[in-house]
Amino acid sequence: DILQQRFEQLSVLQLFLEYFKLNMSVDQIRSGSVKTILLGVLKNIMFFVQLLMNIYLVDHVLMKDKDSHSEGKYLGMDAQHATLVAFVTLDLVTLAMFHVLDNAKCSWGVGGKARMCLCLGLSDAFLSYTDAIRAQLDSGELAQAMSSDTENLIKVGYINSLALFDMLGKIVISVCFQMVAPLLFGQKNASWVLWTVVLLPL
Repeated sequence: DILQQRFEQLSVLQLFLEYFKLNMSVDQIRSGSVKTILLGVLKNIMFFVQLLMNIYLVDHVLMKDKDSHSEGKYLGMDAQHATLVAFVTLDLVTLAMFHVLDNAKCSWGVGGKARMCLCLGLSDAFLSYTDAIRAQLDSGELAQAMSSDTENLIKVGYINSLALFDMLGKIVISVCFQMVAPLLFGQKNASWVLWTVVLLPL
């Protein structure tokens, strides 16, 4: 269809999948994309852990009497204060870790390398044309394709497709939390949660 210039018959999804496979064939883009997806998985796991921590903090630390936590001492603090300090420390360590990883993501070179490959591909295609075909092309459209169009394709298309994995993972984590939390924290009847997950999964 492309060689015969029947562009209206092209499948947008299939065309994007081919572009995705093209990016995966480049080592730097592939490794940076895998790192980005793994970073999203790690964030979703910590999101799940923090949800469980918040429930435990409210139900078993803040809502309990101080006398019930005074049976042990940890670093000169009772169990209630020690638990609070541990949770706050874990939150700070997690925040610092993700701050470093988010800054490191800028050096993985996914967007820059993908744009360079697109521009090189367009240049090679243009140079492979005959003089007669080149005379029929608009040089302004080529310049726009190599500047704004490639940037839009990478930002709106490819980079957002990587973020889609993060969003899908967050949905899965939320569903798992709705099913697991009532069982972990001893709620008597969690059937309404299961029905909510089945009827309204999103």
